[in-house]
Amino acid sequence: MRGARLTEARNAAFEEYLEGEGIEHVPSRKGNPQTNGKLERLWLEYDRHRWRFDSLDAFLTGYSNRIHGALDFHEGETPEEAFLRRAPPEAILGRFLTEDKWYD
Repeated sequence: MRGARLTEARNAAFEEYLEGEGIEHVPSRKGNPQTNGKLERLWLEYDRHRWRFDSLDAFLTGYSNRIHGALDFHEGETPEEAFLRRAPPEAILGRFLTEDKWYD
C-alpha cells in the first residue's frame, strides 16, 4: 500500500508542477508505441550528446534545428521546419504569439 501512496503523491506533484508552469500534459495513446519510442530516442540522444551543450534548452534547440535524414534531406529540412510545414496555421500563430522574445 505504501508504494501506491508514493506513486499517487508523485503523480500529484507532477500534475501540480505542470499546472504551475502552464503545461498541458498529453499522454501517449494506448496501442501507439511509436510515440514512446520517439521520446525514448530523444532521451538517448540527450544522454549521448549533452556534454556538448550548456543546458537542456540549448540541446533541444540544436536537436530541433539540425538536418535530419528522415525528413526532406535534399532540402536540408530540420525537425522544426517539418513541424511548421505540417502544423495548422492557428498552431503556428499561437506559437509565434507565445514566444517571449516577441514581448521584449
